[in-house]
Order: sequence, then structure tokens, then C-alpha cells
Amino acid sequence: MNLWQTEEEQTDPLAQRYCTEEDLHCDRALVKYDILGSMAHARMLMETGILDGSEWSMLHEALFDILVGEVVLGPEDEDVHTRIENLLTDRLGELGGKLHTGRSRNDQVLLDTRLLCREKLVEAALSCVRLAASLAAFSGKQGDAPMPGYTHSRKAMPTTVGTWAAAHAESLVDHLRCIDSTYELVGCNPLGAAAGYGVPMHLDTRRTAELLGFERTPVSPLYTINSRGILEHQLLSTLAGLMLSLSRMADDLVLFSREELGFFRIPESFTTGSSIMPQKRNPDVLELVRARAASVVCQATQTAMIVKGLTSGYHRDLQQTKGPLISGLESTCMTLSVLRPLVQGLEVNRKALGKAMSPELYATAEVYALVEGGTPFRSAYRKVKTTKALPEGIGAHHGPPDIDLQPLYSSLKHYRRCWVNRRARLRRALENLL
Repeated sequence: MNLWQTEEEQTDPLAQRYCTEEDLHCDRALVKYDILGSMAHARMLMETGILDGSEWSMLHEALFDILVGEVVLGPEDEDVHTRIENLLTDRLGELGGKLHTGRSRNDQVLLDTRLLCREKLVEAALSCVRLAASLAAFSGKQGDAPMPGYTHSRKAMPTTVGTWAAAHAESLVDHLRCIDSTYELVGCNPLGAAAGYGVPMHLDTRRTAELLGFERTPVSPLYTINSRGILEHQLLSTLAGLMLSLSRMADDLVLFSREELGFFRIPESFTTGSSIMPQKRNPDVLELVRARAASVVCQATQTAMIVKGLTSGYHRDLQQTKGPLISGLESTCMTLSVLRPLVQGLEVNRKALGKAMSPELYATAEVYALVEGGTPFRSAYRKVKTTKALPEGIGAHHGPPDIDLQPLYSSLKHYRRCWVNRRARLRRALENLL
């Protein structure tokens, strides 16, 4: 039975299904967090005198048993919060209903999704560091391999494999800065906001924040409810930017591994075969990176469109932000994880790269050689442009500039330490609840 229902009230089964079916699918990812949040809330209720010690002990033991067991969400459950409370009341009677004191399902779902976000952001950030480190190592190992640089999908200037790989690693460092900021945004404890206007009793929200590893508590309970949908959009926008960069790298690798170019060889274990053409090996992983990037961008837009036009306070529309949030987090974490071993297994075909280093790539370098000899830039530009052939062996004298990987390694060391510490702090807080 729904938490708000009496035995006399009836809900049309079709209406119940419409309101809850999709939500229940999302809530399977939130069971653990709902139980941990309930443990923290029960501890706070005991410490403030609302529960006595034996009541807290019974609730904590029952919640622990539910956590280590299997929670099945069915069509008769409105949401994960209803299921957990019903399991408690089945076991403990009226004491199970005491746990909802000072809470609403509004601040409960905010708590569950923020705990999920914090764990997934830690996972994404550490995966991002590992992928960037693999790209930096690849850059260092293959740094001197010459490679055509492209603009407008046409040959432009000479570069190196090392420069290409370092560019993608450096991009990931920028995204780590964005993830860092997003993690701080979801570090605010929503418990105590209830339905947006608090409750007429003393609740120690600083204590639940401490128990759950949050860094701060809100000033206004209404802000907490108004942040729902907005924070999901901001988080998904951060992930969408990261996925766009991963999509660009994937697209590069699809292009550069084509038979016509053959600059790179993708590890065969990260390709798939054709059901009709026995000779084919397809870059499906990289193609799906592009598609999943598009999905995360759409999910960010979806949450924005749900929130747009809503007045302050809770609206049921906000339920629909849960699905895009969970899906976007999962897609991003999986994408980061799968790309690291792919990058580690990349092979460089130096012969194909050398063959691609045709003389026109060095035209700009020849312009600057004339400039260094005293010719004005525009005159040098026009002279080279009208020259039918560049000097023989020009490439040997005008290679791309060297790059220094040390700042990149320093940034990655900083972020690795930062996120390992955050993971440890979060795990310590949640494990202490048990």
C-alpha cells in the first residue's frame, strides 16, 4: 500500500502503473542509498531523543538485514522509500513507521540520488585520471612518431602522435576540474528539508551530514527542493562535456585506423566481426562512444526541459529527472572504463605515418624560415604559396615543436590524490553507519 493511502482510498491500477512503473526501474539503483540514509536518519533521531536506544537498535538491525538481503521492487510498490518502510513495518510494526518522522519522500529521493552521484562521480573521476595517465604514457612512448595534423579534415601542418595523445589527456584534466566543482555541488545534505518547508521539530541536519559524509547543510529548505532537476542538469552537462571530448577521440581513432590511413591499429579484442563479411573487424566500441555521447547530451537537455517553467516547490515532473541522471552516470563511467585498455593496446604504424608526411605539410614552416631570414611574413607567405615545389628534404629541418609532459603528470598526480582521499572519506562515513 502507498504510504499516503488509507484502506478506504483506491488508486486506479492504470494510474498507479503510469505514475510508478518507470520510477521503480530507476529505484533499483537507489536501494542501498535509501537504506544508508535511513540508518543515518535513525541515528540522528535517537541522538535527539525522538527514538530511544532500543528503538534505534531494532531499526538499525532491521535496516542492516534489508541491506544485506535482496530487495525486490514490484508494481505494488510506489517507490523504493515505500518498499523499505513497508518491509520495516512488516517486521517491527508501528516502530517501522516511526522512521519517517521528520522526513518526506522529497528529501529522501534527493538524498538517495546525491549519494549515488557522489559515488559515481568518484568512480568517473578516478577512471578519468587513469585514462588520461594512459594517454600521457602513450604520448611519452610514441612522442617522436611524425603525424599529419589536420584542419577542415585536410592535411595542414606536421605534428606527432605524442602531441595528439597529450591533447586528449590534457582535455581530460580540464574535465576533472569540472567534475571537482560538480562534486562540491552535490555535497549538500538534503535531509531536514522534508517537502521543502522543513518540519516543526528539532532535527540535527549537521549530524546526518556528518554521518553521510556531506560537507555542508543548506540555509533554506526550499532551496534544497528547488535544486532538484537543476543539479541533475548541471551534473549531466558536466558529463556531456566529458563525453563530447571522448567522442572526438573515438572519432579520431576510427578515422586514423581506417585501411586507407592505417596510422593506428585498434586492439582486436576491442573490435567486433561481421556476420556476413569474414574479413571485417569493426570499431564498434569507438562508434558506441560517439552514440553514447549523444545520449548524455540529450539527457542533459531533457532534465533542463523538465525543470523549465516549474515554480518553486516540488512537482511530480521532477520524478522524470531520475532516469536520465542514472543512465548518464552509468554511460559515462562505462565509457571511461572501456577506453583505458583500448588506449593501452593501441599500436602505432610508423611506416604508414611516415608515408603520410607529404611535403605540403611543411609549407608554413618554410614561410617562417623566410621570416627568420628577414622577409616580411606576408611576402614570405605569398612566395611559398606560388612556389610549385618545396625544397627537397624540408621535413628534416622543420619538424613540430617538442612538448613537455611534466605539467600534465603533475596535474594527474594532484587529482589522483584528491579523488582517492574523497573516496576514502566517503567510504569511511558510509561504512561507519553499519
